[in-house]
Amino acid sequence: MTDKHDPDKRDAEIPEGARRGDGRVAALADLSCTGYRLRKAARRVTALYDTALAPAGLTVTQFSILAMIATGGPRPMSGLADAMGMDASTLTRTLKRLIDGGDVEIVAGSDRRTKLVALTDRGQETVAAAVPYWRAAQKRVERAMGGEIATLHQLLRKVSAAADPEEFRAAADAPAGQG
Repeated sequence: MTDKHDPDKRDAEIPEGARRGDGRVAALADLSCTGYRLRKAARRVTALYDTALAPAGLTVTQFSILAMIATGGPRPMSGLADAMGMDASTLTRTLKRLIDGGDVEIVAGSDRRTKLVALTDRGQETVAAAVPYWRAAQKRVERAMGGEIATLHQLLRKVSAAADPEEFRAAADAPAGQG
């Protein structure tokens, strides 16, 4: 494991040819990096929605979970995590806040092993109260996109489908020419 704070050890891991003439790492200076651009956009859009939803006492992540359950009904945690594109531990942390706030509850499913995430009556009220704030944020993003929101959504669906971390891991672990 490299000590990221020790420049000698950290620099030893930089591949040959990755440095530019001025000594900076080329990959880090390449701001056309898709990951960088997606993360930057995601942070800014998240901040916009979080600010808009603050009067309702929600973050965009919390609102998205509540809205997904409100529109699709109770879901198993694994199905909810998958639909949200979240890992189980992140979902659990977010759900804890929603459970503690009385907006969701864990209920028994069709058998003893299945647990479902369901909205409470309070959760239904919370979603209903938050929708106008969400709509305002949504309209702001749509205006900023200048009529290209459908194209953005189409591209984001493609990126989400193509960026499955398990598929990437499998391809990265495969011998050359087999991934």
